[in-house]
Amino acid sequence: MYRPKHTGGFEVMGIEEVKAKFDIQSPAQVIDMLGLMGDSSDNIPGCPGVGEKTAQKLIAEFGSIENLLEHTDQLKGALKTKVETNRKLITFSKFLATIKIDVPIQLEMDSLVREQVDENSLRQIFEELEFRTLIDRVLKKENFGSETANGNKTISKSPLSPLPLFPTKKGPYKAICLRISRATRRMIQKKQI
Repeated sequence: MYRPKHTGGFEVMGIEEVKAKFDIQSPAQVIDMLGLMGDSSDNIPGCPGVGEKTAQKLIAEFGSIENLLEHTDQLKGALKTKVETNRKLITFSKFLATIKIDVPIQLEMDSLVREQVDENSLRQIFEELEFRTLIDRVLKKENFGSETANGNKTISKSPLSPLPLFPTKKGPYKAICLRISRATRRMIQKKQI
């Protein structure tokens, strides 16, 4: 499991570390944990009033959300009420926490090779999405000059340097993603009007 750290980078946890951290029997039960306690960063609501400790206790006792919902008669007090009144929300939260791995995807490794950018097409897309900062950052190439024999400067452009896939330091990447999502949302709203 890769968990982003607030200070940057990632925490890498193997099967045993995941089981120890969440006090569960199988890494697959992380889905049930998230379905019960929710996860605000992924917009998973979970069961209102059920936190990590209660979710751990319920998963340790029942093993899964499905088994918990079948045996709510074994619960007592306010917890029983919370679980029974939020059955649909708990089931939906588990659905949201489940990563689909059976999606039919055809992957051709040759299509992942980076090619030269079609600057005109990219510029049109960036302008339509109002990515002004990206236009400057991605399409503005540094000019390198070299003098010829008669003293004139020739200007050549450097190749486009790629942005890092996983930035190690805090940078403008979060802001860029936020701008992309806002611009996309505005475009969708304009098309719906």
